[in-house]
Amino acid sequence: MRLHRTLLVAGTSLLALSLAAKAQDDATALEAIVVTGAPDPTAPAGGFVATGQASATKTGTARIDTQQTTSVVTSEQITAQGARTLGQALNYSAGTFGEPYGQDSRGDAPRLRGFDGGNSQFLNGLKLLRSNTTPSFETYGLERIEVLHGPAGVLYGAGNPGGMINMIQKRAQFDTFNEVGLSFGTDDRAETFFDLNRTVGTDVAYRFTGVLRSQTGAAEEIEDDRIYLAPSVTWQINGEDTLTFLGSYQWDNPEQPTSVSTDALIGGSDAIGRDTYIGEEDYNHSDRKQVNLGVEWQHRFNDNWSLTQGLRYQSFDWDYQWLYFSSLTGDTINRGAIEQDEDTETVNLDTRLTGHARTGAVDHTLLFGLDIRRYDELTQTAFGRGVPGLSASDPQYGATVDPEIWYEAENDLTYRQTGIYAQDELRVDRWRATLGLRHDWSSREGTTYSNFAGTTDVDEDTSETTGRAGLSYVFDNGFAPFVSYATTFDPVVGTDELTGDPLDPTSGRQWEVGVKYQPAGFDGFFTATLFDIEQKNVTVSVLDSASGVVTSRQRGQVDSKGLELEGVAQLSPAWTLRAAYSYTDAETVSDDYAGLVPENTPEDVASLWVGYDFDPAGPLAGLNLGGGIRYFGARFGDAANTYRMDGETLLDASVSYVHEAVTARVTVQNLTDEEYLAQCGSFGCTYGAGRTVIADVSYRW
Repeated sequence: MRLHRTLLVAGTSLLALSLAAKAQDDATALEAIVVTGAPDPTAPAGGFVATGQASATKTGTARIDTQQTTSVVTSEQITAQGARTLGQALNYSAGTFGEPYGQDSRGDAPRLRGFDGGNSQFLNGLKLLRSNTTPSFETYGLERIEVLHGPAGVLYGAGNPGGMINMIQKRAQFDTFNEVGLSFGTDDRAETFFDLNRTVGTDVAYRFTGVLRSQTGAAEEIEDDRIYLAPSVTWQINGEDTLTFLGSYQWDNPEQPTSVSTDALIGGSDAIGRDTYIGEEDYNHSDRKQVNLGVEWQHRFNDNWSLTQGLRYQSFDWDYQWLYFSSLTGDTINRGAIEQDEDTETVNLDTRLTGHARTGAVDHTLLFGLDIRRYDELTQTAFGRGVPGLSASDPQYGATVDPEIWYEAENDLTYRQTGIYAQDELRVDRWRATLGLRHDWSSREGTTYSNFAGTTDVDEDTSETTGRAGLSYVFDNGFAPFVSYATTFDPVVGTDELTGDPLDPTSGRQWEVGVKYQPAGFDGFFTATLFDIEQKNVTVSVLDSASGVVTSRQRGQVDSKGLELEGVAQLSPAWTLRAAYSYTDAETVSDDYAGLVPENTPEDVASLWVGYDFDPAGPLAGLNLGGGIRYFGARFGDAANTYRMDGETLLDASVSYVHEAVTARVTVQNLTDEEYLAQCGSFGCTYGAGRTVIADVSYRW
């Protein structure tokens, strides 16, 4: 399906409602109000279907009652499909292109409605900040992943208009359960994992989740090991206060996957296979640590009003050097060197007051919030040349690597953002409406340095107001048509490495119209959405022909409009279904790349997953079979549309067997072992992941 014109969305007038009642109506406004909510979005969903959400409103409003599209991936789906990265977990969700960079385990950068989602990721509702793509987070430690499609500026501040991804950690439950297991698979995978949950009396629960993994990449010399440890404690202090601690420590050593010549795009033979190692083990090095320490506190004043506060400290340290593909001359792989050292710290604080009130026939869910974040960055990057070449057909390793550094840069920056926001969710009979407004103040200060631009002092302040309005009607039969409008902005943490100038803030807006459906006869949730997004001052990486440096530049305005269809259902006790289709018509409409398609944005992305549980009273009781098909269309690897990759169709499968407390499972990604190019750019192309087979066995009690 193709869209050839701008989506026409009719504006809907919203009834203005006063938040203050007359004195004689005060008693009515203060009466206890019974609010019908959704299941706790931080608790296990019990299957693929989630009718509640935490991200769209911050108040726990049911998905059917919100006027913005959301996708929810539960831990049950992550396990059943064998999703080991955020990108793999999102491969069956509408509006996302989960793995635009293929099998690169260094970070996750899903595309959201045609925009880069690398810096649009949150952990427990608080933003994960990094100047580059957000590092990968252990999926075994997640209870669910929520995607809020479109601008989320009113509740979350700075961000791109494509949406945000909220990863919600497993947290202590007031129950007793335990799981330990072993995992083996391709790429020399060997892993042990555990998830232990206990209660102390009736007021305290604690949980400890962990993963210890040894693994290689497609080339056996590439390391991809991990240690993940995540403690959680919840203390119900009294009937009014609840305190939750959420921590995580993650160490890993990911390296860049094999790159190949762009000749592979134009029909030329490429002698570099995806299992070819182009580095040197004595030189390549990766050592990365992430620490997250978070506290959530909730105080209930009465049946109607409560105060919630979330605080998280994050440290990130990455020492990294490796050899990368530069070009291919005959049989010789020309290599360059990069040395990188990152040391960052982030503090996030979100305080919000939530209350319920009534004015006449209108029920209000009110939200008032203060959001503060600080990000300190000290990063050093150097590029080197003069690295010995490597034969593509007969690689011989052990060369002495002593690169000549020709480019070096350092950022010593502090970024601050403070936002105040207010939201009113209104209910009148079956009408639902949401009004939200936010104002942000952000600043960036410090110094940047490169040997091309010298030292630049950075001292800039930005302020911006964003808003959101939505209207829907929930019919008795479970259908809920909706319309919404939202805006966002992003100060863009970064500089032009050649000039040293700070990047200008972006701004975006979106119209969205659609329908949601939550059937009464079975457990399911379906959405159909049309959207129209406009963003200005979009940032793109560009290879400077004079210096050979890849820099961040801004290219004016990008428009993205399209269609999204998504459905997830437990059709019967035996059958589970998840299906999604996205059409994205994205185009740069001004500046250098006018008329071209933004990088890594296929027009069509589709997926289907079907699971079947055999009759628990039959001879195959305990057996589950699952299979999926994924398709993504052709796309370009750069803003200039120089590198075009063909579309691909991939198959996934799983089989599991449960006997009493023991579960055995085998999952396969890319069942037919399709070899394809996932991304191409100025430094060559990277492969998509080949066939990945993982076998797990776990014991639960």
